[in-house]
Amino acid sequence: MERLGNAAAMTTADTRRKRLRLLDECLGAIEEEAICGRHVVSPRLAAAIRKYAPSIVEGMSIPEAHDAILGVQESNLLDGNDNDLRLSVEEARDLCDKIRRGMGDLSLLVWRAHAGRAWVALGYKTWEQFVRAEIGFSRSRSYQLVDQGSIMAKLSEAAGVDSPLYLTEFSARRIKPIVAELAKEIRAAVGSDPTRDPGAVVEEVVKKGQARVDRTRSVRTRSGGSDVERLAFAVKCVSELPPPRAMLAELSDEELGRLRGLADAAGWLNDFLAQWSTRVVDGQSVAIELAPDPALVPGVEERVLAYA
Repeated sequence: MERLGNAAAMTTADTRRKRLRLLDECLGAIEEEAICGRHVVSPRLAAAIRKYAPSIVEGMSIPEAHDAILGVQESNLLDGNDNDLRLSVEEARDLCDKIRRGMGDLSLLVWRAHAGRAWVALGYKTWEQFVRAEIGFSRSRSYQLVDQGSIMAKLSEAAGVDSPLYLTEFSARRIKPIVAELAKEIRAAVGSDPTRDPGAVVEEVVKKGQARVDRTRSVRTRSGGSDVERLAFAVKCVSELPPPRAMLAELSDEELGRLRGLADAAGWLNDFLAQWSTRVVDGQSVAIELAPDPALVPGVEERVLAYA
């Protein structure tokens, strides 16, 4: 009975953490609307957020929606009992100091700060406010690191090792869509042969997983669809890649050789961007706003729904 109780508690805690992460995404979407100068919640954004914050409705003012989501977050925190993960003020400050001084793996440290809700411990209203003020990261960069650290932790747990096994950001990003499948494969492989080195198991499974994802993307890119659909898919893939310097550091000579058409592709995109930024409508030249529109760019509603 005690085991069942512990398992139920773990499931509840996992569900609560997932809900809090979703609310973070909702809050981020609302904040991005404010940054872009919008004053009310759009119909599409309201539909995406309402499942997690029922009081959010179309036409609600951005400040009102912001406060409403914060209220839902606070109620979830009060209901929570994740004392094993929640950071104290001292622990949060120590973690921030380690991040600033580079004492340890950056992705794991940032993931720990997020999992432990360091921003709450230090009195910030949101994760974004915390990462900008305490460690000097943008919200998007911080979530890249959170994802990398989380994937490392999940696969290491599946392998049954105490110290997290390292994965580059590029590798973690590539396997993110199938990380749950890979964790199961690692757990099965380690369980079937306890004599195998867990690190070698993880490396092998991850390598096969990356190849699987690459094949899937290749099929999607080459198969059917209009030119616009193919272009939109390519733009989305490029926008989700790690910083250029980090990615270059991970590429082998053979992989670099596969990118010989890069200059031509960049030239085409630059020409397209120049013409796309100004369209002729009814005989008049109309400038198109180049600032990202959270209601259209993948990463707002899609980012919220991705964690559902």
